[in-house]
Amino acid sequence: MSDCASMREFLDDAALGAELPESVRVHLRTCGECAAELERRHELVGRLDTLVAARANAQLPSDLGARVLAQIQRDTNARPRPPMIWRPVAAALVLAVVAFAILARIAFAPAPIAAPLVSWQSPTATLLEPVR
Repeated sequence: MSDCASMREFLDDAALGAELPESVRVHLRTCGECAAELERRHELVGRLDTLVAARANAQLPSDLGARVLAQIQRDTNARPRPPMIWRPVAAALVLAVVAFAILARIAFAPAPIAAPLVSWQSPTATLLEPVR
């Protein structure tokens, strides 16, 4: 594993503090380019940690909650609401389409499928016929 390209995959983990395999540690001691890249990534992680901590500790404006609620209220009042009549109409339309599809399938069923249904008789029908 002496190839620098194969070492690059370990550098992010190392910059975040992960334990490295011995072969990677040996390579970092002997390759100045990879060691410099690891140091650059350590610095980047440090800067990111500083920025995240600064954002996490920042004070929010005291009137933020009131401003957010006011904006939500403005947005809610600005949007026109559709009339409620469309929901039942849409449901009725869907039901009509489904009913039409079922009826069309039954009415236009091919003869080979419908024929056994028309000529079908109960197995016990012969028991109900008078004996001759």
